[in-house]
Amino acid sequence: MTSESIRIEIGSREVATVTLARAEKHNAMDAVMIADLTAAAEHLAMDDGVRVVVLQAEGRTFCADVLTRAGGVARSSHRRSWSEPSKVR
Repeated sequence: MTSESIRIEIGSREVATVTLARAEKHNAMDAVMIADLTAAAEHLAMDDGVRVVVLQAEGRTFCADVLTRAGGVARSSHRRSWSEPSKVR
């Protein structure tokens, strides 16, 4: 699974690596990247061959900002708490 904003690689030993791939924007998150990360998390959570997910970033900056300008982040009316897992193994 790959998009313009992230890359996913599933290696051996049940480890998936998700890479933020907008180094030219210092990996600032926008609505597209957030949607891509959400889809990736949902996909990996359902993959029985993945037990560990490593999140990394290209470039000098891990993540500089969350873009909230026009065309940036869409607000969601549903917020999931950290204690509400999507899947328990």
